[in-house]
Amino acid sequence: MMKGVGKTTLSVLTVALSPLMILAWPLLIGAGAGVSLFRGWKRPDVNRVCSVDADCPPGFVCVNGRCVPERA
Repeated sequence: MMKGVGKTTLSVLTVALSPLMILAWPLLIGAGAGVSLFRGWKRPDVNRVCSVDADCPPGFVCVNGRCVPERA
């Protein structure tokens, strides 16, 4: 046990911090899910029909009428 810190202080600290720890996990999980959804919405449509490279989003080229990732 830490010197200079009584049992009462540690008990109060534990009780005070426990709600934060209980709420932290659902908030972190929710934030992770939100980031995943946002990235999914921002993902370009790779099945886009095209006739020229200009029809495709950046980083994609038109091959056989479909946008495919550009090879670097």
